[in-house]
Amino acid sequence: MSQHHPEYVSLVWGAIKFCFISIINREVLVAQLSKALAQIADALPRAALTLVLFPTEMMRNAVATIYAQVTKFLIWALNWYSEGRLKHMYHVITQPFSPRYKDILEEIQTCSRTIESVVSDAAQAEVRDMHIIIRELKKIAVEHYSLTSTRLLNTNRQLSELQVSEIITFVATTPLL
Repeated sequence: MSQHHPEYVSLVWGAIKFCFISIINREVLVAQLSKALAQIADALPRAALTLVLFPTEMMRNAVATIYAQVTKFLIWALNWYSEGRLKHMYHVITQPFSPRYKDILEEIQTCSRTIESVVSDAAQAEVRDMHIIIRELKKIAVEHYSLTSTRLLNTNRQLSELQVSEIITFVATTPLL
């Protein structure tokens, strides 16, 4: 029968191919969703830690932005998971994952890079501040050393003079044999 009516066979093959493609696209969507959730799981603890380490206004804004984008993505993921199988099949074909929510994931990555650059800038500022403090401490240490060495020399001179005067006094008061 298939040899005499290839149009029927092509219709059946098209339907089967459609099902296979939708299953494959759904698999890709679930894999991309899992990968995105793993990236978010990596980014959030770093953001929280950097907010504790560098509690500046710029850092608070960057972390608030990344939290907003993550919330937006999680709302989309929750809506997607609560859809039925038919809607999944329909949306897998009509609205693939990449174009739909790639913008949100790119925004999360951009916010993460912004946080990293703010951390880098803050760390460089702290290093600069430490260098300034070290220079000041070095200057104080040099001044302290010069004062201490001058006092030590004066003390040594006074001690030597005292010892010489004691020796002269001892020699002068001791009878010669």
